[in-house]
Amino acid sequence: MDDQDDGDRLITAEERRARIPLSDSQVWRQEQAGKFPKRIKLSSGQGGRVVWSLREIEAYIAARKAARPSNATINELQAPARTSSG
Repeated sequence: MDDQDDGDRLITAEERRARIPLSDSQVWRQEQAGKFPKRIKLSSGQGGRVVWSLREIEAYIAARKAARPSNATINELQAPARTSSG
């Protein structure tokens, strides 16, 4: 059975960096904390080849976008304080 039949594909660290500009150590820490998709080890040992599920990376990005404040909230935060002149 081909694992890629579901439309998912595996991406390398280079492609993951292009999509999510975090350092490898930042990604590793977030993985350990359960806040980032886990890597898939293709070979064992120190420095073995690892990849990520593109579908999981895209879901991570979508979740981060959904968690950000709305434009209205951002505009309220950036608006200068109004003073009454009178």
